[in-house]
Amino acid sequence: ATTGLAVGNKARRKRNVRQRGRPLYLDDMTACAILPTVLDTEANREAFPPDTDYSEWVQPSDVAREVGMWIERPHLRPHSGSLIKASAKKGRA
Repeated sequence: ATTGLAVGNKARRKRNVRQRGRPLYLDDMTACAILPTVLDTEANREAFPPDTDYSEWVQPSDVAREVGMWIERPHLRPHSGSLIKASAKKGRA
């Protein structure tokens, strides 16, 4: 009986995967792209002229904080395939 049950569950999983076209474990995953104006990194500061206004650049810590919130609170997570624009908050450099 256990063997029959295991075979039935395995067949059901395979059918679900075929119907969805992807493995079931991917249901809990999200793939999206974060599109910052310019990330405020040392390399970017070196590449731009010295008189550049860095206050318009996105802080990597802000991006990390947002992604962390998506991990902690999945209901806030964007849909898979989303393109998320990231811009600096006024007054932050």
